[in-house]
Amino acid sequence: MSLRGTTADGKPLRDPGPEIEPASTHPGRPLLTLRAAVILSTALVIGIGAGVLGYLAGMRPAEAILTGGGTAAGAVTLLHALIA
Repeated sequence: MSLRGTTADGKPLRDPGPEIEPASTHPGRPLLTLRAAVILSTALVIGIGAGVLGYLAGMRPAEAILTGGGTAAGAVTLLHALIA
């Protein structure tokens, strides 16, 4: 618990908190690295493919979505280990 004081004119003190730089201060820095973008996009394609194949094989839509999501998660792990 912390107590907050007041300034000489009676206004409460305000803690400015940590300084956060806006994203525009680093214009050359990408949001994702090329490696991360390749891994995530490839895993997305693999997951969609698995979900579509599951649906076409007779799964209910919810089961196909869960299958695709699980496959995408496993693909991210595998691709992370394979792509150096």
